[in-house]
Amino acid sequence: MTKREQAYTTKFIKAIKDGHISFPAGPIEVKMARGKRVYRKQFATHQIHALHIAATGTLAWKIPDAGFANPFDIMLYEKAPTWVLAVFEESRYYLVDAVHFFAMCEISCDEKECASMALMEGEL
Repeated sequence: MTKREQAYTTKFIKAIKDGHISFPAGPIEVKMARGKRVYRKQFATHQIHALHIAATGTLAWKIPDAGFANPFDIMLYEKAPTWVLAVFEESRYYLVDAVHFFAMCEISCDEKECASMALMEGEL
């Protein structure tokens, strides 16, 4: 996660806690747009895989004990809504269904083309 993503994630969590944003709970991957686009290549393969598994199957994740108080030990998602939070200029964001996002990026492209695929703000 980049420093910009960390800062925006903190703001986004606060907005949820304050009741300004509401949506079905599920895993969220935050990506800052590069210019007017969020690129498929901004996502690591394991992130795409984890979002897909959480949406279509069962994803269990052990939260590592790292010397501080964790809220709990295990996160479990089963056929959960999964999200991509696409942030544009830190003032505009779109919370997009992750399965839909990746399907839109990968329609009829080979692996090399998929890496450079992007969605523009107007497409979200």
